[in-house]
Amino acid sequence: PGASKLRMVGRMLCSRAMLRLGEADPEGAWADLIACRRLGRLANVGPTLFETLVGYSIENMSNRAMLTLLKQTRPSSATLNQYRSDLKKLPPIRSISDIVNVTARCNYIDAMLVIAFDRSDATELLGVQSEVGKAAHMFRRVPIRAFDWDEALKTGNGYYDRMVSAMRLPTHALRRAAIEKLDSDLHERATLRNFDPRGKRDIETSQAFAAVIAASMLPSAAKVREGEDVLRQTATHIDVALALCEFRNDRDRYPEQLAELVPKYLAQMPRDQFTGVMPIYRRTEAGYLLYSVGPNMKDEDGRKDGKADDLAVTIVERDATQVD
Repeated sequence: PGASKLRMVGRMLCSRAMLRLGEADPEGAWADLIACRRLGRLANVGPTLFETLVGYSIENMSNRAMLTLLKQTRPSSATLNQYRSDLKKLPPIRSISDIVNVTARCNYIDAMLVIAFDRSDATELLGVQSEVGKAAHMFRRVPIRAFDWDEALKTGNGYYDRMVSAMRLPTHALRRAAIEKLDSDLHERATLRNFDPRGKRDIETSQAFAAVIAASMLPSAAKVREGEDVLRQTATHIDVALALCEFRNDRDRYPEQLAELVPKYLAQMPRDQFTGVMPIYRRTEAGYLLYSVGPNMKDEDGRKDGKADDLAVTIVERDATQVD
């Protein structure tokens, strides 16, 4: 229950950082922002998907504010090195697959046990999605204790094995395809066409019931996995923005290409979490545009509106900045 309050603390830290920035205290602003990011990483180590979402939300707040600080100030190379050092000291972003493999899987098993013992609140677990809800109504006609629960639990665990494996694939495109295939298989199985309501210990019925429950619980995990990619990409943007600041300090201009940052300012070329290649970078007359194509993997010129979901950083020297 305390996790949601952490989001408010993160918002307050970012607000105070912007106040300090307005008072010409960038050192104090950075202290608040690095504390905010640390808070997000601490929330992220909690065992549940909800805590992870809160952690991501807090860290995304700090990332947006960090980019604002970099635009509004011109940190020295020594200051930029301190910023990098502070960021490297943070614990790594936790993989969602670890949480799905343990806590989310246990939540599924717990849900099945609640239903198996015919608890009245078990019905709240059904009907989360429209198609799944239709299938759930069919099972209310069956004596719950007639199910083959061993088969239902084994089937559900198999779905979680598939989800964890999909989340650990090396590229966003592969992960997305595997997760979509799992979702399709779940909904196909959960709409059991040849349903037998006579209450026998039928393996097919038990497997279909397992799909109904898994289909109501797994989609949220898949959505959070996409949020992990977004957060990792935003963190990459911060690293690149710091390198671009130092390059500008040394040469009084931004590079024509990101390749100019390696190896002096970046140890290796950054990679877009969604395409596996470099994020898109364009030098402008007054600054630069840096962006990732985002979860839909379409280049939309750095826009984030309507269906466009590019993750962009727009820096305009001596003018307003827009950070998406």
